[in-house]
Amino acid sequence: MSIETRLTALQKTVDDLLTIVKTNGPKSPLEDGELKAVRSAQAEIRSLELWKCVVAECLGSLCYIFFVCGVVIPWSGHFPPFLSVAFASALAYGALTYTVFPGSHLNPAFTIALASIKCVSPLRCLLFITAQSGGAIAGSALLFG
Repeated sequence: MSIETRLTALQKTVDDLLTIVKTNGPKSPLEDGELKAVRSAQAEIRSLELWKCVVAECLGSLCYIFFVCGVVIPWSGHFPPFLSVAFASALAYGALTYTVFPGSHLNPAFTIALASIKCVSPLRCLLFITAQSGGAIAGSALLFG
C-alpha cells in the first residue's frame, strides 16, 4: 500500500469524523439560553445519568493522566522535548473531552468553576471531584507499575 493511498484514506477518515462531530457535537449546559432543570439531591443520586457521568469522569481522568505522564517518562534514556509534551497534553485533552467522553471536565478546577456558577449541583461537583481524583491516582499507578 503506497503512502498516497494511506494519506487519502486517512484524510477521508478525518473528514468523516469531522462531519460526525459537527452534527452530533456536545451539548451545552445552557441549552437555548435556559438552564437545565435542577433536581433534588435524592432524585439526582438515584439517576443512572449521574453515575454514567461519574464513571466517565473517572475513566477520562485515568486516560488523560496515563497519556500525559506516559509522554513525560524518558523511555529511551532522555527526556522528550517540552513542545511534544505540550502537544500530547493538548491533543489528549481535546480528544478525550470532545470525542471519547463528551461533556466531561477532567479537571477539578473546572468542575468547581461550573459549580460556582450553578451549572453543576454541589452533589455532582463532589462526586465528580472524587471520581477525577480516583481516576488520576489510578492512571499514575498504571504507569508506576
